[in-house]
Amino acid sequence: MKLQLHTLTPLHIGNGQELHATDYVVVDDYYYRVSEQQFMRFLKQQGQEAQNLFSKWVIETAQEIDDLEFERRRKRQNFGRDKNQQLSYLKRNYNYAAFAQNVLGQETAFQQFLDEYCVATPIGNPNTRLKQQIRAIMRTADGRAYVPGSSLKGAIRTALLYHQLCNHIPQKRVEQILENSLREYDRLKAEAKKRNRRVNKQRQKVVFAKTLQNEAFYCGWKNERGRLFMNDEKYDLLKLLQVTDDLQPGKNCTVENLDIYLVDKVRKRGDMDIIANKQPQAPAIEAIQAGEQIEVEINFNIDFLFNLKQQLGDRDELSSKKELHWIGVKKKVQQLYHLDIDTLTAENLEEKRQAVLQHVLNCVRKFSERQLEDDENWLNHFLDHDDARKYTNEIEDGFYRVSSQNGRTLLNLGFASGFGGVTALFYFLDQMPALFTRVMELFEIGDHPLAFRKRKPGQRYQANPDDFPKSKRLVTRRDEIIPLGWLEIRK
Repeated sequence: MKLQLHTLTPLHIGNGQELHATDYVVVDDYYYRVSEQQFMRFLKQQGQEAQNLFSKWVIETAQEIDDLEFERRRKRQNFGRDKNQQLSYLKRNYNYAAFAQNVLGQETAFQQFLDEYCVATPIGNPNTRLKQQIRAIMRTADGRAYVPGSSLKGAIRTALLYHQLCNHIPQKRVEQILENSLREYDRLKAEAKKRNRRVNKQRQKVVFAKTLQNEAFYCGWKNERGRLFMNDEKYDLLKLLQVTDDLQPGKNCTVENLDIYLVDKVRKRGDMDIIANKQPQAPAIEAIQAGEQIEVEINFNIDFLFNLKQQLGDRDELSSKKELHWIGVKKKVQQLYHLDIDTLTAENLEEKRQAVLQHVLNCVRKFSERQLEDDENWLNHFLDHDDARKYTNEIEDGFYRVSSQNGRTLLNLGFASGFGGVTALFYFLDQMPALFTRVMELFEIGDHPLAFRKRKPGQRYQANPDDFPKSKRLVTRRDEIIPLGWLEIRK
C-alpha cells in the first residue's frame, strides 16, 4: 500500500550531527551547508595568499575566543558586558562568509561560489538571526533530505502499543510489570550501594520500557527445560510490518529557530508570578518544509502467517523436539492486527493484508486524536497564563495548522514530538496516574536538569502527572509559533 504523507508543519528527523559556525553560512536570509573541502576549493580559486590568510585567521580567532572563554569562566559575573559583547561578536563572525567578506574582500566571488556549488535553503523566519548551533536533518549520501522508514515505523509502533494497552493487555498485568520493574530497580540500587557504585538510570529506563513492548508485540517460546522466554526478537510480530524509506528523496527544506514554551514561575517586583513564557535554550534545526509530499510504501507479511497457519493446525504454538515456539501467536495477532490466522486462505491473502493495513492506520488515527487532545489541554493552559497576550495570536495560528485537520489520519514524528509521541504516556496518565507518578520520580521524568541546585539537602523531585509535559519545543516565527512534525496520511 502506497501512502502519501503531507507535512502540515516543519518536520525534523535528525542524523545526530550538530552543525556549528564553520559548517554553514547564512547570506541574505538563505542558509548554505559548506564543508571544509568546499571552502578550500574556493580558497584555491583565490590563490595561495588567500589560503595563508585563512590559516592565520583561524588560529588567531580561535585563540582569541578560547582566551575570552577562559576569562569568563574565571571571572563569572565580573566578566563584564563589553567582554561578553566582544565574545559574541567573535563567535558570530567565526564563519566562512565573514572571512570571505571582511578579510579577503571577496563577498561577490564567494556568493557566486555558493550559487554554483551549494544548495540555498530559505530561513523560515527572514530577517532573524539564526542560533549558532543547528541540528542537521537526515539526508541521502548525495545530500537530499528524506524521511527514513524506521522513523515512520517507530511512530506507528507507539500507536500500536497504545492500542494494545487500551484494549488487550489487562490493567492488572500492566501494574504487575511496573511494580516488578520498580522492585528490580530498588534491588539493583541496594546492591550498587553495597559496592559503592551507582545504578545506570538511563539503562534501567530502557529495560523498564522494553518489558511493556515485549508484552504487547512478542510471542513466547519455551526451551527443553520448560523455561518461558518473552524477549526474543525472532518472535517480534512488529517485524511483519514493513515501511520503506521516502521513495522520492529531495524534499524542500527550511531552517528554523526553536524555543521552549512553558508556563513558568518568574519574579516580578519581589513576588513570584506564574506566566506563559519562552526560553531560548533550544537549538535551531534543519527541517522539511510544510506542504511537502512524502511517498512511502507500507506492507504486511501475510504470507508468513499463512505458512505458519498450515504448521500450527489447531494449536497456538509450534512444537519442535522438546521446545515450543510462537506461543500465543494466534491470540496476539488477533489483538495486534485484528486478524484471525485461521481464516487465511490462498485466495484471500491480499484482502486480509489490506484489512490489516487499514487497521494499523485506524490505530494511528486514534492515537493522534489522543495526542491532539493533550496538545489542546497544554495550549489552553498556556493561553490562560498569557495575560499580556504576548504569544496568544501567534501560537493559536501555529496550532491551528494541525487542529483544523482533526478527524483525519494524522501522524506526529521526529524531534519535539515529545515524551507522549514515543511512549505509552497517555495510557498511564489516563489509567494509573498514581503508579506512573512513582515511575516519573524514580527516573526523574519531567524534572528540570538543573533543579537539584535549588533543592535543600534531602529534598527530592515530586512529580505531578497532571502538569506533564510542562514545556514544548516550538518553531518561532515572527507571525506564528508552530508545533513540529505533524503529517496527514493520505492513501
